[in-house]
Amino acid sequence: MPSAVSPPTHPSRPSPAAPGAAPSPIDSLDGGPLQLRLLGAAELHRPSGALVRWPSRAATLLLARLALAPDRAHAREELVELLWPGAPADVGRNRLRQVLSTLKAALEPGPQPVAVIQAERSTLRLHPGRVVCDAVDFEAAARRGDLTACAALYRGPLMPGFYDEWVLEDRRRLETLQERVAAAAALAADAAARQPPLAPVDDDHLPAYWTRAFGVEQPAARLRALVCSHRLVSVHGPGGSGKTRLAVEVAQSLRPAPFSTAAPEPGASPFERVVFVPLIDCVQRSQVLAALAGALGAEGGAPVAQRIATALSGRRVLLVLDNLEQLEADAESAIEQLLSSVARVHVLATSRRLLGVSGEVAFEVEGLPLPQSSAGLAAAQASAAVALLIDRARAACGDFDLGPQNLAAIVQLVRMLAGAPLALELAASRLRTYSPQELVGRLREHAGTPMLDLLTRGSQRASAHARHTSLRNVMDWSWQQLGAEPADLLSLLSVLAAPAGLGALGAVAGRDEASLQPLLEALRDASLVRSLPGDAGETRYELMQPVREYAAERLQPADARAARGRLRHWLQHRGREVLKAGPAGLQADLPHVHAGITSAVGDGEPGQAVALALALREYWDADALPLPTLVALEAAADHLARQYPAAAQDALCDLHELLSLGRVAAGHADEAMAHAERALAHAREPDRRSRALVRWATTAYQTGRLDADFDTALDEALRLAHDSRDLAGQASVLRVQAVLRSNLHLDFAGAEALAEQSQRLWESVGNTSMVRMCLLSRAVMWGWQGRTQDGLEVHETCEAEARSSGDWLGLIHVTRQLGRLYIRARRWPEATAALRRSLQVAWQRKHAQGVAHALLHLGDALVLSREPADQEAAARLHGFAAQHWTRTYGALNRIEDHELRRTGRLLRWRLGAPRAEALRVQGVMLSLEQAVAWGLGEQR
Repeated sequence: MPSAVSPPTHPSRPSPAAPGAAPSPIDSLDGGPLQLRLLGAAELHRPSGALVRWPSRAATLLLARLALAPDRAHAREELVELLWPGAPADVGRNRLRQVLSTLKAALEPGPQPVAVIQAERSTLRLHPGRVVCDAVDFEAAARRGDLTACAALYRGPLMPGFYDEWVLEDRRRLETLQERVAAAAALAADAAARQPPLAPVDDDHLPAYWTRAFGVEQPAARLRALVCSHRLVSVHGPGGSGKTRLAVEVAQSLRPAPFSTAAPEPGASPFERVVFVPLIDCVQRSQVLAALAGALGAEGGAPVAQRIATALSGRRVLLVLDNLEQLEADAESAIEQLLSSVARVHVLATSRRLLGVSGEVAFEVEGLPLPQSSAGLAAAQASAAVALLIDRARAACGDFDLGPQNLAAIVQLVRMLAGAPLALELAASRLRTYSPQELVGRLREHAGTPMLDLLTRGSQRASAHARHTSLRNVMDWSWQQLGAEPADLLSLLSVLAAPAGLGALGAVAGRDEASLQPLLEALRDASLVRSLPGDAGETRYELMQPVREYAAERLQPADARAARGRLRHWLQHRGREVLKAGPAGLQADLPHVHAGITSAVGDGEPGQAVALALALREYWDADALPLPTLVALEAAADHLARQYPAAAQDALCDLHELLSLGRVAAGHADEAMAHAERALAHAREPDRRSRALVRWATTAYQTGRLDADFDTALDEALRLAHDSRDLAGQASVLRVQAVLRSNLHLDFAGAEALAEQSQRLWESVGNTSMVRMCLLSRAVMWGWQGRTQDGLEVHETCEAEARSSGDWLGLIHVTRQLGRLYIRARRWPEATAALRRSLQVAWQRKHAQGVAHALLHLGDALVLSREPADQEAAARLHGFAAQHWTRTYGALNRIEDHELRRTGRLLRWRLGAPRAEALRVQGVMLSLEQAVAWGLGEQR
């Protein structure tokens, strides 16, 4: 809308031409230059006062950029980057041509237009005198001390409503200038009125931020209390974590009130003066002292240290010393000496590392609080990390918003960036080019350095400090402060993709704990390595992704391969030890196990992948092998079969038996059966052939090959296990025979007897996980024999044991069977809850067969619910689960086929045949993800 305020008369406007004079180009612009108002609005007026309608937002920004620096030519590439950060060069140039064309049409109307913008091949600039800008005139008036003109010209912040990075920087600069002008005007008014002036307020040099801070209230309150009670507080953390912003927020809250004779109010600042001293350009002691003296206004001919002490003497002063990590030791000692010589001074320091001086209080700054990975819309909106990202994204792209369509990606993004404010701001600037989903995908790329490459500001202007224009520059600065040994260690640690304990770190680095610890502490103090509490009380150490990417770039490939090899050997020996106490002991190092297996083939060490996987063979009975690990082990098996066809027979037998187990869990029936058959082909020793026969029979049953000759295979397996005195082998055979007798022959009493024999054998060899599985098999048989309550009690106890021990496969199995027993007991809500627990664990652990089993039985639990929504969900799941199972695993066993038919009859009775059939067809069309959501009750 046109402004109701008339354009001001600017001191710099050229006088109108004298009567009779020849017309000048300016005269042809209706008698004077165009009037561009940027302070308090973004308006353009013709000399007559008529408002010029902006053709577009980009046109406003382009003219403002040219007008704020009217004396220089602006490179087209620079303007493209400012207006459309991150846009491809050809796209940006085309956009600039279009915007320039529409802007010139608006500025230069008429049949004989006078050029306002001088467009060259590579640059743009304004013709001198043809546009007058109030912001430029305001700066000129401030330079010559014309306070009256400044007051008339400054009518608000620069270009309100525009949040582009360069606009915000210029807005801050002009606001700071206006604060100084206003202070000077107030002093002049006091002097003119001959009134006693207020006590002079020392210039504190505190930076003025123009963007909103998020998530600083609680840390600022804690930091303020520390600063008031301790004389040296160091705010330390990684680059871009918001240390300076937090320190400035606290310093602002501690600025002394204007002079007053009244008693100070409770909570008032205890300091008489607060001074901000940037030390980013200081390294040596003399530079630090010079910066302190300049900030304090300590001038004179005395030695600089004496002048500083004199300026601080007798006053309680807070010095905010910003960016200390690059200081040399003698420069740091100057701060310690200052605290010793001036009794009432307090220091609030910001640094990526601690000073390490006596009396220092550390205040660590990490990322902003993060939402849970499964957070809903309300929880995500309440997260400071999400709020910061959305706020900065809206500044870059005005219509950006958080909604159901991008909620999951936004939550993933802030969690990937660990809530680091700078990383969030850089990511927000990229949301002009990428959707949140696309940006998450790009940052997850395993090759190269996606986070260092993508998280960079669109504009690399001189006014923006180079350290904060990209995460790569942040890392450059931190790396420069490291010594050779810590830098070498950091490079080696980049091979770790997850938090690790001292043992794993020592293996990677090839160091013992005594030599590792001081270097690790140096990296910890430099905020390049984070320490985290482990589940078992062991401290674990982690590299953030940008640190890992940067350090990995500096690691030679041969050194990286050697480090990964050392880690695999350590995991192999460590794994055997911790598994003696159960599978839970391996959980913390499991990411390193999978990474070690998947990287071995690429490192030219497939044998290491096989050795590591087989060393942890017991663990895979309690957890599923993820698909990337399966694929890597299959590649290793192919390599061993080609290179060592005779020598690797035993290893190949064991490996294919393991791969068969993994492929069944992943839902790949044909691949699982192929591996079971290869295991048999490679089995030479009696004990191995016995185990291979058991695996073959188990796989055939689990993949729906119910007509297989199980009895012959298992009879041979039992004989071989007896002959080789393999008690674990005998126990395995008996358990599988129990399962088959129960589910194929419905001989529950005979099945229980076999399961009991298996349980006793497992007890004799000390395998508690398999003891539990056999007890569960017996408890299931009790349910079929009328002892349902006994079966429930065993399952409830075993569920707690499996959960506490980290036996995830056991947990999936026990909760599924518990749900089925609850169904037999007609306890429908408890049956639904138990089956949902089974489904949730199986889905989280990517155990495809566990997911399929839980979905198969959930319909049976939900169908008799009193809630109509549950009954409809049961019908959908009934349609999905039946076709999904038969398509993936083949035929159902007799019991499950009977249960599925019963569920269908109940659905037709409860819903009516037409409605039940319609919902069943809808279920057939569901994806697996949608079916799981229905099963977990998340589609209501």
